[in-house]
Amino acid sequence: KCVTLSDSSGFVHDPAGIARLQRLIGPILLPCPGCRLGIDIGERRPGETLECPGCGLAMGVPRPETWTPPSFSDDADPDGLLGQVVEGIRFDRILHRDDGVTVYRAWQIRYDRRVAAKRLDASRLAEPEVLERLRQEFRIGRDLVHPNLVRPLGLLSHGRSRILVMEFVDGVSVRHILGDGGLPVPRSLRIGGAVSAALDHLPGRGLVHRDVKPANVLLDLSGGIRLADLELVERLGRAGGSLGTPGYMAPEAARGEHATPRTDLYSLGATLHHMLSG
Repeated sequence: KCVTLSDSSGFVHDPAGIARLQRLIGPILLPCPGCRLGIDIGERRPGETLECPGCGLAMGVPRPETWTPPSFSDDADPDGLLGQVVEGIRFDRILHRDDGVTVYRAWQIRYDRRVAAKRLDASRLAEPEVLERLRQEFRIGRDLVHPNLVRPLGLLSHGRSRILVMEFVDGVSVRHILGDGGLPVPRSLRIGGAVSAALDHLPGRGLVHRDVKPANVLLDLSGGIRLADLELVERLGRAGGSLGTPGYMAPEAARGEHATPRTDLYSLGATLHHMLSG
């Protein structure tokens, strides 16, 4: 599918037209030959070798004439941020939208790098504790430098909303690839080892994650494994209330007691069980 622009059409000078073009581009998904997971290859070079986040299969990027970008409806960007620049962040694509939270793929112009941007709208920020947790996520997370953690990079204001800028992971979450039969044991152990390394980094800085689950474990196309979402990170020894994800929470976390490294270890065990059993 090809879009041709000409200056005489006026389209390229119209901000609304540019924003619509961003929506039309969308992700270009290549099904993995092994597990059929759709992998976004829109910014990859033909012939480049990728590792499928789902099954680990090495695969090559085909020639552009075989790519088929999906189409998006006109209301795909109700926030009106696509194609816009806010405090040096250009918003390029919506990655996820759910319950007042929109995650964008974006570009940080000053540092010439791809980033992710999580926008919380006014409905989510109506509760004071939500805004405070967002601020805490940035304050605590910006100093966490580890190859298996996703680090926050900035916190922006945009109207009545707040936007958390984070490191970008080009891939999918473990939740996205889980099927009825689970993952192979070697792959599950590799993922579990990487998450363990990330969790081992936290107690030395007096922290506990409190929300380890498949949706927060990201697999990138180069084979990297990252633990994301520091929204519920808390200082060791502090009672943080009964916060977390049912099904992965340790009993003491469900009771609102003090979180410890063992709390995260329980959640990692529940995550591994889900990965192995499906």
